[in-house]
Amino acid sequence: MSLTFLVPAFLAGLAALAIPVLLHLTRKQTRTAIAFPSLMFIRQVPHRSTSRRTIHRWPLLLLRLLGLALLVFAFSRPFVHRDGAGFLPRATGGRELVILLDRSYSMGFGDRWQRAIDAAEEAIGGLGSSDRGTLLFFDTQAEAGSPTTMERGELLAALRGVEPGPRSTRYAPGLRYAQRILAGSPLPRREVVLISDFQRRGWDADAAEIGSIQLPPGTRVTPVSVAEGEGENLSVAGASIERMNTEGHERAAITARLVSHGEAPTGPVPVVMEVDGRPVETRQVSFSGSSASVTFDPLTLPADRPIRGRVRLAEDDLAVDNTFHFVLAADQRVGALIVEGPGTPPRASFYLERALQQGDSPGFRVETRNVARLSAADLEEFPVMIFNQTALPDGEVGRRLRARVEGGAGLISIAGDNSLGQWDGVIPSLGRTVDHSGEGGTTLGFVDLGHPVFEPFSAPRSGDFTAARVFQYRALPEGARVLARFGDGGAALTEQRVGKGRVLVWSSTMDSRWNNLALQPVFLPFVHQLVKYAAGYSPAAAWQMVGDPFDPGAMDPQAEPYTLALTPGGERLPIDGSRPLALEQPGFYELRDQRTGDRNAVVGVNVDPAEAGMESFDPKELVAAVAGEAVDPLATSDAVPLTLQERERQQSAWWYLLVIAFLILAAESVVSNRFYRGATPTRG
Repeated sequence: MSLTFLVPAFLAGLAALAIPVLLHLTRKQTRTAIAFPSLMFIRQVPHRSTSRRTIHRWPLLLLRLLGLALLVFAFSRPFVHRDGAGFLPRATGGRELVILLDRSYSMGFGDRWQRAIDAAEEAIGGLGSSDRGTLLFFDTQAEAGSPTTMERGELLAALRGVEPGPRSTRYAPGLRYAQRILAGSPLPRREVVLISDFQRRGWDADAAEIGSIQLPPGTRVTPVSVAEGEGENLSVAGASIERMNTEGHERAAITARLVSHGEAPTGPVPVVMEVDGRPVETRQVSFSGSSASVTFDPLTLPADRPIRGRVRLAEDDLAVDNTFHFVLAADQRVGALIVEGPGTPPRASFYLERALQQGDSPGFRVETRNVARLSAADLEEFPVMIFNQTALPDGEVGRRLRARVEGGAGLISIAGDNSLGQWDGVIPSLGRTVDHSGEGGTTLGFVDLGHPVFEPFSAPRSGDFTAARVFQYRALPEGARVLARFGDGGAALTEQRVGKGRVLVWSSTMDSRWNNLALQPVFLPFVHQLVKYAAGYSPAAAWQMVGDPFDPGAMDPQAEPYTLALTPGGERLPIDGSRPLALEQPGFYELRDQRTGDRNAVVGVNVDPAEAGMESFDPKELVAAVAGEAVDPLATSDAVPLTLQERERQQSAWWYLLVIAFLILAAESVVSNRFYRGATPTRG
């Protein structure tokens, strides 16, 4: 048996015992004033000041030393270490308890969360002196609310202020975390208390992963359900956006999908659409069965900024799923500038213009201009330039064009019977004209269906390029990637990457002179795909889900990355371009570029609508899937070593020492007052 200290560094405080000794030795004598009628007949004696060399108040000094010593020992956290006592006795069988508390947003329904907190507090209150507990919160991920501890107060403190989050239910992350804790525990008994509303949706999603989780043998799983039947909940489950071009403006019609979980409403339900924080339209919607939809009047989209929209239901017992956030980006039409030259035949761009004017998803903004009138401003305005049977310009405009393409713009060059101009290594020198008109033309014998330009045609009956007859084309040299070939092996469409941009060369024409592709059904979707690919177009997502990995750089790849995100709650998050931005709150995130201060973007974020369902499952299914084999806990552990902290915590001697120290110091105060009061002379 030996005395051990948990924090031995505090023993250095014993040096403070010298302080009262020094005070006792150096305390000055008190001067006593005596009234005397006259000093003229008294001989003057010089005053001599001497230090005291002896201690006269031994009881008082001993009390002070003892009090200070006990304080030092209390802070050093002493405990008695006995041989063989550093283990939990088998008879008491300490328990390793893991409390899994579901924090998904469905736990915010009604009073579920309060009942879950009550259940967690009850589990904590059941911890014995030899038990240890860990509090884990889980939704789509698991997080430790507290470290493993024998202190109930520490576990209870971890429960304070916790609220349901915006994520969905997943059981596997929490159970896997509990598995790791229990597998590393030396205690003979192990238990998991799982507190949840046991949503079936989360159980179904985890079915495959749960099969790989097996808690240690003998682990007891105690499910605590806070769901009382299937609640009634209305939610906005999603929205669809239809864009359309009307009189030169882009408009968008919003259709919201509503879901009733439980019994359907008996009467109309008001649904409000807000734009930039202001209600713009309210519709009364009647449910047919468990779902309904509502389409609002089309909105005219501003050309220079996005708009923030919300579809909102009246609040019910679960408010977080009553609002759906979306962002309508500004005019998303893809700008395409068709450039003609002196050698371009009349009506050479007729089919091309008509095809691009038919697009809606996205629409295309098309202009045709002669190369002689081409300006640098035109190059900046359009993301795609189509040089139709004319050569690239020379001079400053030509130089700006090359720089624009290298910076991310697209260039489509249609050969025909003209030259393509000079751009070494990018625009090929055209060879001879291959003429198949005498033999009825050739066909497109190969198209790369794995390339984005032709990928939409990879499905059966999605488009037949072989129906087109090609009578003439210009031979292209080898070197660039060939995306399509004619039946005789000649290159029909090639691609070359230049910096961030793309250059595509079509070796025939896009009118009816050299082929009849423009008369085929595949012509319109082919032209759309070709221009979208050259522009690097990707539709902007109108919303994201909480927890989705989100890359802010993907919103505007050709611009400098955003540096700051402002969350719906007003928190400022720096953006690290090497990692996705964590979207943890429903609402609108605002992205900013702090370097310029004039760029921003908005992202709408919503909760997963599947979590809004109130259907639960029998937790016995989960218990049967993860519980380990039943074993006798007392037979599995001969010795359970305790840590120094746990041994000290079991004895808690510091508390008694602290109380005794204060009592002694209080007694010292009383004794000291009596000593000095008795020593003080009376005046007179």
